[in-house]
Amino acid sequence: MTNRYDNPAYGFTIQFPHQLSTCTTPAPGPNHGFVALLRSDSCRDGVFEQKPHLELFVRYDVITMAKSAAELADELCENKPARRSNIRSAGLAVYQCQAILVGELTLWRYFFLHPQRNGAGQIYSLDLYSDQAHAVQDRRLQKQMLQQLKFTLRQ
Repeated sequence: MTNRYDNPAYGFTIQFPHQLSTCTTPAPGPNHGFVALLRSDSCRDGVFEQKPHLELFVRYDVITMAKSAAELADELCENKPARRSNIRSAGLAVYQCQAILVGELTLWRYFFLHPQRNGAGQIYSLDLYSDQAHAVQDRRLQKQMLQQLKFTLRQ
């Protein structure tokens, strides 16, 4: 259980509003972020994926080379439009995909592009997989976590 996640590979930290069980992101890149378990204690693939959880995933924007987060909507929102949310993360505008049903859970995705000098930016997405009974409190947690993300490295 932890209330903070540090990622030296991508140069950011995120403070959790309360302690959460965290797992590394699935292969191929465990340094790309984390999975925060909401009502489960198993990090095994296939187990946590069917339970409510948050997943922060970071990747370099080398495929699309988008100039803005809005340009990433087709890729990240499964060809559905994204809208700009009223949330800012590390001073950057955050976009939101339409909620979609994934099995028994609903997926809410927020994302933003962290521009880099002399190269591709980094795409950050924070996905929430929640059940209807806990959706309101889980979405509040997701928004709080986005607002607590801080960059520790200057790019």
